[in-house]
Amino acid sequence: MMIAKVLNFISGYQVRAAMIKSAYLHIKQGTPAVKDIQMDLSFNYPSYFIILCLLAGLVYALTLYYNSQSLKDSSRSMRIILGSIRGLLIAGIVFLLIGPLIRTSKSNTQKPLLLIGQDVSRSVLEPKINPADQEYQQKLDRLISSLESDFDIRMTGIGEIVYEQLPDSFSDQLTDLSAQLKYWNDLYEYQPVGGAILATDGIYNSGISPVYETYKLKGPLHTIALGDTNTYPDLKIARVLYNEVMYLDDEAFIEAEIAADQLKNARTNVILEKKANGNWRRLDVQQLDFRGNGIINTSFRIKANDTGINEYRIRVSPVEKEKVRANNYFTFFIDVIDSRQKIYLIAASPHPDITAIKQWLSNDKRYEISVGYVKNGFEVPAETDLVIFHQLPQRSISTNELMKELNARKTPRFFITGRQTALPQFNQAQDLVTITGSNQQMNEAQPLVDKDFRLFTLEDETRQRLNQFPPLSSFFGNYQVSPAGNTLMYQRISNIETDYPLLIMGETDGIRAAALPGEGIWRWRLYDYLQHNNDEISREWFVKTIQYLTIIEDKSPFRVVPIKKIFAETEDIEFDARLYNANYELVNDVELPMVITDSTGAEFTFYFDKRGDRYALNAGRFPPGQYRYRSSFSWNNKNFTDAGSFSVQAISLESNELRADHQVLFQLSEQNNGSVYYPEQLDQLSEDLKTSNFAKPVMVATTQTFPFISLKWVFFVLLALLTLEWVVRRIYGGL
Repeated sequence: MMIAKVLNFISGYQVRAAMIKSAYLHIKQGTPAVKDIQMDLSFNYPSYFIILCLLAGLVYALTLYYNSQSLKDSSRSMRIILGSIRGLLIAGIVFLLIGPLIRTSKSNTQKPLLLIGQDVSRSVLEPKINPADQEYQQKLDRLISSLESDFDIRMTGIGEIVYEQLPDSFSDQLTDLSAQLKYWNDLYEYQPVGGAILATDGIYNSGISPVYETYKLKGPLHTIALGDTNTYPDLKIARVLYNEVMYLDDEAFIEAEIAADQLKNARTNVILEKKANGNWRRLDVQQLDFRGNGIINTSFRIKANDTGINEYRIRVSPVEKEKVRANNYFTFFIDVIDSRQKIYLIAASPHPDITAIKQWLSNDKRYEISVGYVKNGFEVPAETDLVIFHQLPQRSISTNELMKELNARKTPRFFITGRQTALPQFNQAQDLVTITGSNQQMNEAQPLVDKDFRLFTLEDETRQRLNQFPPLSSFFGNYQVSPAGNTLMYQRISNIETDYPLLIMGETDGIRAAALPGEGIWRWRLYDYLQHNNDEISREWFVKTIQYLTIIEDKSPFRVVPIKKIFAETEDIEFDARLYNANYELVNDVELPMVITDSTGAEFTFYFDKRGDRYALNAGRFPPGQYRYRSSFSWNNKNFTDAGSFSVQAISLESNELRADHQVLFQLSEQNNGSVYYPEQLDQLSEDLKTSNFAKPVMVATTQTFPFISLKWVFFVLLALLTLEWVVRRIYGGL
């Protein structure tokens, strides 16, 4: 048995099948490569346990062979040999029981790491700015070749994300320089980094400034200053403000900021265009005069005439000597929808409550409200999405015929009562609550919001503040809520909390309804303004009640929905899909196809992934433009189809700012012990890296610890001793 070293004691050591740890030790440059292997033995018990192992083997051998009758005719030397074999065997087995460990240490040298982060965004190598930069890639290749013998080079690309492999082109539309520093910190903080190089123009339009991202590596951080810091005559669209969603026939303004650099007495036209049938159609033109550098704001007024996704473009006419024209265009999309809910309020007579309702809904683009009075008849427009009854029905004014008509259309309704409401007719017109009493006697009832209400959610502040609002005039009597009713507010009468409902809503036979047995909600709006200088709290409960009543549930068995209607070109196009069986339960038993078609008619086929009981699809990125999607399949002898459209909008941040920001690079290098180099100075960068104190080979010591019993040869040695003893005893007649 060979034992190089025995450690007296390893306290609390956990035996593991294999454990690797590495330590990096700097050695002087020029030291020849070292490769040294050492082996140590350690275990969990004091070193004198080895003597006990030998004693155990000796005692066992003496007991077995000292007065052995089976070998009484054998010579004394033969018994000594057999006893020695058995003693070594037993000692070896006992030695394995105390769990010895083998630790091997290997030391060799390796080259330090050199990290290179190359900016791959569109602004870096813009030929129109600096044609000399087209030779930069060749210079970088020579730099890498000259350093390969001294460094282990790891190169990444940085743009929208960090690329572990350098892309083929410089085309990213965003630059996040801080992400590159964070990536290096996460991967190489505890490794021997001889230096890092960040090659960029200093322009970042995503993430935080790289100056504020901590650099944690040991080697210095150098930067290669790319791009051009000169300012050339240029007109650009600095910013465009617009609404991504508009309602049909609405009008809105589009605000544009036009910036000028190095221009004097320049005149240009700003043109608003809309794409129709594949061609751009001019909508408006404005003329701007620039007397020098600066920004001029201009605006266009548009009207949403066409439903769906509309593509617009603002274009600035180029001026003389303007080098870059990519930033003279800005394309954007507006989704025009015709889903405004039409609300018809019918009342017995004018009332302040009606004014409050109209004011709550007047600024909400989702709703269009009109008011009618019974003296003008009960005719409700066919396209009405919700009817609000104010103090109706009455004894002399029946709503039976109108209710039959609304039931046939399955039109939602909202009853707001008052002194003029006839309770028997009210109880007959709706089935949420039955009130037994008289409309001649009223209670002053403050609202008490039910915290367990689940049909929709109110803000916490709204729940608390509503309880302090002035009382409404409600009926004196008994209230019985039907099983279909859900109460949002209860009545608090003379500071006594009751179970009488003040606002109740629910659904019966697919028709949603609500009832407010109280008069005077106009007081709530005035009180809200008095206390908070706005009507947000008093408005929230009402608008969310209207939203609950007018929402249209899509009961179709198959739906495909993009996560948004307008994507940026830097975003993945993602879809969700749901398939329901006859019991309206989610299933995903079918392979679900999807075909996306671009404006030229080219088709791209995908298949949804199954996620739980639903479907999901990530179709990746698409170029800017408009697209249509369609999913069709057959299942259970039925055909299913769903289709729609989406748009991909161009990101122009890289084109808007092409002037390099080298000040960021000087700050970054200075605070991290590095220097700034220009493309023509890459040979000097190579020499500086080679002579740096960090450009030294490192000694890597690798230690591996494993149980002694895992060595295969130990088993065969013990087996050989046992076999040898058995053979000798058989030869000499022993048993």
